[in-house]
Amino acid sequence: MKKILHIEDDSVFARMSKVRLEEDGKYAVEYLETGIYAIGAVKKQNPDLILLDLQLPDKDGFQILREIKADKETSGIPVVILTKAELDKDMEKSMELKADAYLSKSQVTFSECMVCIEDILKKR
Repeated sequence: MKKILHIEDDSVFARMSKVRLEEDGKYAVEYLETGIYAIGAVKKQNPDLILLDLQLPDKDGFQILREIKADKETSGIPVVILTKAELDKDMEKSMELKADAYLSKSQVTFSECMVCIEDILKKR
């Protein structure tokens, strides 16, 4: 079973995605509503993939991505940006910081998100 850490401040969306991701038994999902403890949680849980929102109330998602990719312990963990942000500059910055994918919540279905996650995890 693959472990996914979802860093998302919208608890309703996070719980819904947890249910959807866990329904077939392939994934175990934990979520954080705050970015402050993200790096500690990533190191403790050692997830197979991270879903990261950019718009968090307490810590910038870009900073979290930067920290994940700069740390030797966590740099190899794939990060999928899953956010409401739709700006091209946000996508470009995410990719520059080595995100593995960028998905806008308003432009993709959850099924498309699942395909993206599965494709990334197949490569691991």
